[in-house]
Amino acid sequence: MSPPTLADVEQLAAQLRPDEQLILVEHLAMRVRQTVLPPKVPVDLRGILKGLVPEDFDVKAALKEIRSEWLEELDEIEG
Repeated sequence: MSPPTLADVEQLAAQLRPDEQLILVEHLAMRVRQTVLPPKVPVDLRGILKGLVPEDFDVKAALKEIRSEWLEELDEIEG
């Protein structure tokens, strides 16, 4: 028996429900990415941002301020 061709696989895939076809495509894409592409190495944000952001910058305070502004805007929208 010869190995299945792309046409064979497409014919079989056509028998699946659309949601199953999508799952199949996602699964195949994930397998190809794992075998072809090198794994992504996490980026060190401290290294990237070094010198661009002051050392004493308070991220928590900045986020708190941003969130409070969002809440104010939501209050205005809800009126």
